[in-house]
Parts: sequence; C-alpha cells; structure tokens
Amino acid sequence: MLNSIVRKAPVLVLLLVLPMSLMALADEPKDTSMPKGARSGDLSIPKGRLSVPENAGTEFSKKSLVLYMNITTLSEGPNALTPTALQEQKIFFETQLARLKRFKVYAMFNDGAYRLVKDLEDVGEIDYQDEETLPAADLNLNINISIQVEENVGRAVKGQAGETRMYYTYVTDVNLADGRTREMIEGHSFKETEYRSIYKIPGPGGKFRFRGGFDPTNAENVNKVLQQLGRRQLINMALWLGKKYPITCEVTGIRRSGKSGGLNQGANNGLRNDVQMIIWGDDGIAPLALAAASIEASADKSGFNIMRWNTDDEDAAYWIEDIKADPGMVRKNYQEKDEMALMATTWSMPFPKEWMEAE
Repeated sequence: MLNSIVRKAPVLVLLLVLPMSLMALADEPKDTSMPKGARSGDLSIPKGRLSVPENAGTEFSKKSLVLYMNITTLSEGPNALTPTALQEQKIFFETQLARLKRFKVYAMFNDGAYRLVKDLEDVGEIDYQDEETLPAADLNLNINISIQVEENVGRAVKGQAGETRMYYTYVTDVNLADGRTREMIEGHSFKETEYRSIYKIPGPGGKFRFRGGFDPTNAENVNKVLQQLGRRQLINMALWLGKKYPITCEVTGIRRSGKSGGLNQGANNGLRNDVQMIIWGDDGIAPLALAAASIEASADKSGFNIMRWNTDDEDAAYWIEDIKADPGMVRKNYQEKDEMALMATTWSMPFPKEWMEAE
C-alpha cells in the first residue's frame, strides 16, 4: 500500500501543480517593464572602481541630427493598424526625440527638405527654420519601425470567459550616418513586446462575445499600448546615442566642503536633474576618473553633488587628496584653461522622466 502511494505521489504532485501554474498564467500581469538597459545599470553608475565614459572627449558641441522615419505594420486583416495609428506614432516619435536637447533635431519632409518642425514648437525652445538657412547636418538617423499585432486565442471552459491575449511587437531598426560624408557610423535593432488580455465567451454562429478586459477595437486603447512601447524604444535609442555622444562639461569649481561644485553646461544642452556624471581629469598620461556626481541642472549651467570619490584607484586618490586640500585650484585651472582642468561626462543620455512611466 505504501509503495503504491509512493509510486502515485509524482502524479499527485503534478495534478496539484498544474492547476496552480495555469492560475498563475491567467493572473500574469501585463508586461510594464522598461528596457533591459534601463534596469541593468545603464542609467546609474555601477559600484566599484570608476572609469571615464567612452567617447568622453574634452569639447562639447551640440550636434544637428536629421530624422528619416518610416513606420509600417506587419499585420493584416482586423489586427492591422490603421494609417492614422501609424501616423500618430510617427509624430509621437519625432516630437519626443526633439526633447533630447543633446541634439538639434530636424525632420525630413515629403519635399525632400529637412527643417525644424512647426509641430514641435510646443516642446520648447524649437523654432521653425527654412531650408535655405539650415547648416549641413552632423548626423543622419534613419529609423524604420515595424509593428506586428498577434492574437493568441484562449479557450473558454464551461461557458466561462476565456483569456485571449493581444501581443503588440514593436521593432525599431536604426542606422546612424555622418551627415556630411554619408559614411555609416553604426546600426542597431531594438525589440519590445507588450500584451493585453481580452475575455470572451462563445456566442452564436461560432463567434465570441466580448466580456471584458482590453478592447482592441478602441483606437485610444491601442494608441496607449503603442505609446508605452514607443517610450521604451525611445529609452533604448537614448541610451544607445548617449554612449556614442555623451555630454561633456567643464567643471567650473568645487566648494570648500569638497562635496559639491559647478558645471558650464545646463538643460539647454541636454542635462537634466539627477543625471549621473563622471568627474575626471587628464594628467597628460591618460584620462582618470575622480568622482561620481549627481546633477542639478538650470538653463545654461549646472550644480553637482559628489556621490563618491574614486579612492579605489590609487592614482586617482593622489589627485583627489590635492583637490580636497585646495579646492580653489579647480576654479583656477578652469579660468586659466589649464590642461589639468577637470571635466564631467554623462554616464547615459539624459531623457524626460515621463518616458519611464508605465501605463
């Protein structure tokens, strides 16, 4: 008898676990996570020994960037997105990318000219400009977006509403090129997927009746899903561009406390509050990370608060000791444009906080 129970135990466990797993699947929350990069430390400086960001440079220039956008749907029939929905996504992308003040963003028009877009004026500090007065662009950003909608039909049991999932997959292929030489700099592809649950029960004629949940026929509902996916893709692109073109500022001074200081760039050139930067210098041998700092940005200049000094690095520790002993030397070196003047470079591209908001 005991042996019989033992032999049947795995079956009993399976029967107990299986319904629980199905319940977990039914109750699984919709995916509202942000891009992996935003969660894995691309936004925050990692713990441990600090390093100077790649492509830090010593001079800042606001790059002009021209957008070439194409957006399509890969789905047909009732799940296909309407031309209006696609156009709304295009405008959304152009408008939001213009908020990256690291760049002066232009959009391509149907006549083949590119200019600052009138529709973007409400974003702030963007004025319409004719093609004739436009300088040659520094960068061309080709963006090809394809959106696929798939329906995973659930099975209704004993007249109860079955769960059907609508999967929205947003694929963005980007290619960055030199605006003057047309030379390709780099390409990348980003993919984000989101689903919504619909609950239906069988109706007459083999059709299903809608009982609740997400309504895929409601244009406003669909647009909210697409904008959530679009924001994730904007973050993906911002992080990618931020590695290629970080914002580098000059450190104008460090206060006597050794805990805060100032920068010669502000929000007009792309900085935002709470953005993390690396304070660094070049001793003539190699760039050396000295501290991690958090930014308080105003229009044309910023303050920073030291989060931690890079005392784990022995070479940096000597320099840090000198700075703490005589903070005034930092201001003096800045004013005299000395080669030992300190710089600060963003760890990631500053972008609007609203992009991180989940629906």
